[in-house]
Amino acid sequence: MKRLVLAVDCGSTNLKVGLFDGALERLAEAVVPVVYTCQGPERYEFSPETFWDSAYGTMRELGDLAGVTDLALSSQAQTFLFTDPAGKPLTPAVSWLDRTATAEAEEATVRLGSEFHRHCSFPAPLPQLQLCKARQWLDREPALADARLVTLPGWLALHLGAGNGTDENLAAMGGLYSLSRRDWWPEALAFAGLRADQLPRLVRLGEAIPARPDIPGFPPDLRVTFAGNDQTAGAYGNGVGEGTVLATLGTALVAYRCVGDRPGACRPGVFRGPYPGNRHYELATRDEGCLALDRVRQERFSGLSVREFDHLAAAYQPTPESILFHPERQSLPAAADPAELAYATLEGIGFALRELLEDGLGLARGRETVKLAGGGGKSPVWRQLIASILNGPTVRAEGDALLGAAALALGIEPPAGADQGRCEPDPVQVDLLERRYRRWRRHD
Repeated sequence: MKRLVLAVDCGSTNLKVGLFDGALERLAEAVVPVVYTCQGPERYEFSPETFWDSAYGTMRELGDLAGVTDLALSSQAQTFLFTDPAGKPLTPAVSWLDRTATAEAEEATVRLGSEFHRHCSFPAPLPQLQLCKARQWLDREPALADARLVTLPGWLALHLGAGNGTDENLAAMGGLYSLSRRDWWPEALAFAGLRADQLPRLVRLGEAIPARPDIPGFPPDLRVTFAGNDQTAGAYGNGVGEGTVLATLGTALVAYRCVGDRPGACRPGVFRGPYPGNRHYELATRDEGCLALDRVRQERFSGLSVREFDHLAAAYQPTPESILFHPERQSLPAAADPAELAYATLEGIGFALRELLEDGLGLARGRETVKLAGGGGKSPVWRQLIASILNGPTVRAEGDALLGAAALALGIEPPAGADQGRCEPDPVQVDLLERRYRRWRRHD
């Protein structure tokens, strides 16, 4: 049977839809922004009806839906809404960006804290978790006592006749699911004020659910696949397995690796959960990534393009005594030479990535190939510098969450991909960068 997959990535900034054939060739793609009804500084909500209309309209734009055999759904973590038993929304969609449930997070830490990471992907209760925000809404709106909690991919699946569902990868990030039990966590449900029958159907990561859509365009025998969080789908789309790490040089720094068939360790600051193929992942993150780079460029290099900034940094030859850049510091180091500051900025974020890999994920330097994603991963200057910092090869990540979701729907392992933009460590620079990294760690 000819396969045709619509992959949907429910991001927090954009909704992305891609059309793939059975060989994972991308035939078409579209991106539309998510429109928020409340957007910051702590509260983030949007209309679920508008989100569905955007998703359905975008899917129809990509081609004839009658030929689609599979729909694959990856999603931002945590986002949910409450509906009545018939699926009518009773609340807005509450984004994972929403941080208003601080009091509930503090109480959850007291009630569940000592055992929390054994059950949840997150090391500790946070205001963003479904656990905390569901409690907040149920305390504030007693009429929701018998409402259904619906995940964002579950909201799309409901419209397509597949029912409200969620996979174990996404469920483990909400605080209501137990990794050790592989089921909903009774103590967490009691804290939130929920019953198991109010929650989505649990499915395996990558499991296809028969759907019976009664909306125009779709065939009557569509299959809906739940493809997990967008970080996991993106890692899978980049062919991440044992021996490789996906590092995202985006607004934040994110390091993601597959740890095989053993669960990830319960280490402080490290996230863990299910990965495709009955495997597991570990993830570590830091806020200081390209956000720090943007700050430097805005304050000292206004008007300079990304390419010009890279060329400026590449032209500088560092010495052991050259200035150091710490991304978390608000003040920028003084530098008479603009090229020195440009270089130090890229180097400092590269040092932060090394620290994240070694201290966060416990990786030995140079043991694994690092695939670099995000805006920074496109920079050959930065890839080369990071290869020398890590004393190991780096390559440019080419896949994304859409490709990973489509591959899960098709039940195939995505290709690892060619070593695009591969960079090897520069032996001349490795020793110098090791000395500079030790200085950087001392915050000299």
